[in-house]
Amino acid sequence: PPHLPPAAASTPHTGVTVRYLAVEPPLAPVAAGSKALVYVDSRQAPYRWSLARAGARATISAGASRSFELQVALPPRVAGLYALTVHSGTHRTTVPIVASAPRSSPILVVLPSLTWQGQNPVDDDGDGMPNTLDAGGPINLDRPLADGMPAGVADEASFLAYLEKSHLPYDLTTDLGLIDGTGPGLMGHAGVVLAGSERWMPPSLSSALRSYVQRGGRLLSLGIDSLRRGVTVTPRVASDPTGPQATDSLGARPGKLVTHNSELILVIRDRLGIFSGTSGALRGYRSYEPIL
Repeated sequence: PPHLPPAAASTPHTGVTVRYLAVEPPLAPVAAGSKALVYVDSRQAPYRWSLARAGARATISAGASRSFELQVALPPRVAGLYALTVHSGTHRTTVPIVASAPRSSPILVVLPSLTWQGQNPVDDDGDGMPNTLDAGGPINLDRPLADGMPAGVADEASFLAYLEKSHLPYDLTTDLGLIDGTGPGLMGHAGVVLAGSERWMPPSLSSALRSYVQRGGRLLSLGIDSLRRGVTVTPRVASDPTGPQATDSLGARPGKLVTHNSELILVIRDRLGIFSGTSGALRGYRSYEPIL
């Protein structure tokens, strides 16, 4: 087209996608001990696969196939974030798989699969430009992850590793799982952790989070620039993303993002007693978002 980017839908079916290997994992939680259905596009070439805990080196299982549909057996009894790595020839990609526990735990951790997919640069309509929510959408929710592991997964896996090291049992889901009712829900948990940036959130889930907190539930949001944008989600499509609002879904007003921080972050005022029993020091954080 003479101008880049072209106007939306002005060059339909003129785009070309070039890839050797792409994998589409389920972005809602899969029950621990069951099989996750994963779609593998290796251009009909044979491939090898391996499954590991995200952030760990030890392989849990492995195999080979050339089928478009890959059934991956997940470990039983425990929730977890897994990394599925696929090799075909000299090409390799890794994608996340989320497993929920068969028994409820006090803590529910929510992973931002809508953000993963919303920033996934895949051309859905064949106009030669990637479709993302950052670009205004709409996007298909069932599509391969073009860049493999989404940004932020390493931090989210590190948080889960901290819970496991501290012997704090947790259940695991994703925002898309909460939206479509797949896997564990908010109610019945003493605390809910939004482990990554919930960059977009439909009104139904925002309302459910507010209701959970108003009924006495405790919510920890770890993501930066989170809960500030709306979106419409149907079973297969996310569309009509809004711009960032001055306040987030729970009424907090975030300040300017601080990056490349090298100083120790200290809690000065704590009227709610959230940090009672601790030193009030937050070590190791390079970026943070103050609440005004």
